[in-house]
Amino acid sequence: MKRPLVAILLAVAPATQACNDSTNTPSGDSLEQAEVLGLAIGLATIGALPTTTGQGSTAVASCPEGGNVQFAGSIIPDSANDKILRMDVTMSPRSCGLSAGGTTFTINGSPGIRQRGTATFSDSLFGPTALSYEIDGGVDWSVASPARSGNCAIDMNLTGTVDLPTPQSSDTLPTLSGTVAGRFCGTSVTIPLDSIQG
Repeated sequence: MKRPLVAILLAVAPATQACNDSTNTPSGDSLEQAEVLGLAIGLATIGALPTTTGQGSTAVASCPEGGNVQFAGSIIPDSANDKILRMDVTMSPRSCGLSAGGTTFTINGSPGIRQRGTATFSDSLFGPTALSYEIDGGVDWSVASPARSGNCAIDMNLTGTVDLPTPQSSDTLPTLSGTVAGRFCGTSVTIPLDSIQG
């Protein structure tokens, strides 16, 4: 049951994405607050299944308006506790197009978005799985009309749980709860995880 959760981690972590550099000050043109929030949630909707688990985990996901995002890193069980899955994955947008807050963005990784953290499984197969990880890095963004561009730095933390549906449940998707919060493009952002659930 761990492979589906890996897909959830990859899909949720981008939601945590924020725009900021080491000082969390964006460079280039500015974004409206609604655009910042829309961009954060838009990135969160991009997810992909990894082709493997282990040190060389990779995946590629298409973006809604063209381009793609490459995921690369490690997704491995904890050496001391088999109920913990450790993830260290970098998300690299490549001419990734998405619409957010009424604006169409083209996103490229600079340096990309690194997601590091853990998923801790409960004793029950369908019990809640605790999620905890950090998201940092940055992306370059551009808008064609009116022409604007800049770099968005990221410094956010995700804390929450995911509940897998039981065989008896009418639900077909896992249930997410918790928040991702921090600085995105120089703006303080808090996003409920259930707002980014597909």
